[in-house]
Amino acid sequence: MQTGSDIIECKVTPWYFKRMGLMAAMFLVFGLLFFKDGAYSWPKESAMAAERERYQKNVLDAYDQARTAGTLSTWQAEAKTKSIDLNPQNEPLPWAAVAAKQGWPEKPKKRTPTEIKQQFYWGGAMMMGVAIVVTLILLSRKRSSSAMRTTSSHRRASG
Repeated sequence: MQTGSDIIECKVTPWYFKRMGLMAAMFLVFGLLFFKDGAYSWPKESAMAAERERYQKNVLDAYDQARTAGTLSTWQAEAKTKSIDLNPQNEPLPWAAVAAKQGWPEKPKKRTPTEIKQQFYWGGAMMMGVAIVVTLILLSRKRSSSAMRTTSSHRRASG
């Protein structure tokens, strides 16, 4: 005959749920960061890099060509009509100064459309991780393991 004390029951510990909850939170944070980079941060940084290239080509390189060709006064007049910021010596500001005025990094990185799209793939993968971990937590809520307590009829001989 079995009594209540003959059965050993082990439920899932709170430590397991805490660990799995932290893992779900980690996946969620990483997923949101990947989505943020793909939707906002990386396209914005790519636009800054494109502006840096445009400034280098249309302002700094044009200034160097005008100086070399001896048409610096014409270039300076055009620069004033285009609202290009010049220093007191009527030279164009270096990119670092232009970027600092905008609050941009000095060397923004240009990202390809493929790299930006990959951020969404990784964000989706992280969200799948969240779904898997939450499913495991829900499946483990009422899970327990039980075994019958057995007593051994064999005793050690003392001697």
